[in-house]
Amino acid sequence: MSVVQKNALSVGVAVTGASIPLPAGAATLVLAAAATRIQVTLSAPIANTQPIYIGPQAMGAANGIELNPGDKIQFAVTAAIGAWVNAGAAQAVKVFVITK
Repeated sequence: MSVVQKNALSVGVAVTGASIPLPAGAATLVLAAAATRIQVTLSAPIANTQPIYIGPQAMGAANGIELNPGDKIQFAVTAAIGAWVNAGAAQAVKVFVITK
């Protein structure tokens, strides 16, 4: 499910949130490149049972930023963002995006 709302403090700024399922042993495109993106927050849900790795679209555990269950990272980037889960159970990533 995706939620979009307008920020009352900044006209023309959209805030979108979603939970993205991540299959084990595969790279997943989390966000496509977007020139209008201002900020991204990615969170590994506390219900995850193993780390997820965040990085460029084509990536794996060796070159991603490790997020353990409950961890989050926030940054400004317009490039595509990918995620990786090592073999084991599927996991998830929660995504919060601010666009102009």
